[in-house]
Amino acid sequence: MAINKKNEKGFTLVEIIIAIAALALVCGLVLQIFILAGNVNKRAIVKQHAINECSNVFEVLHSFDNLDEIYNDEFFIDSIIKSDKNIKEIYQYYPLYEIQIISKIVIVNNGTIEVTINAIKDDNQLLENPLKTILFMEVNDETP
Repeated sequence: MAINKKNEKGFTLVEIIIAIAALALVCGLVLQIFILAGNVNKRAIVKQHAINECSNVFEVLHSFDNLDEIYNDEFFIDSIIKSDKNIKEIYQYYPLYEIQIISKIVIVNNGTIEVTINAIKDDNQLLENPLKTILFMEVNDETP
């Protein structure tokens, strides 16, 4: 008397295909999380660099005794300086992170200036709140 026993050990091809598809789906979702985290980290690095550069501009401006020193200081040597009667704008470009620092100096009265510094990248403002301060220095109305 022969007994036919069917060997039921192992997985069928359909089960293997379903397991591989589920694994691919999970790996795809995890990969998307890593890509998103990398992009957020990259934006944070650019924003931190912009904040540091804005602080540098503040420190340099704070060290001046006279507003005319902007035109002679090495820090602003590659900058574009636009000057109106009571407003000066300084544009500095940082190619490493492709950001532009815009400093707006408004002469409030003789000896007092209001400085607003902002950073932009791709026409988007990087700082939610631009840095602002009031400085006291000698202001010459005949500056170029």
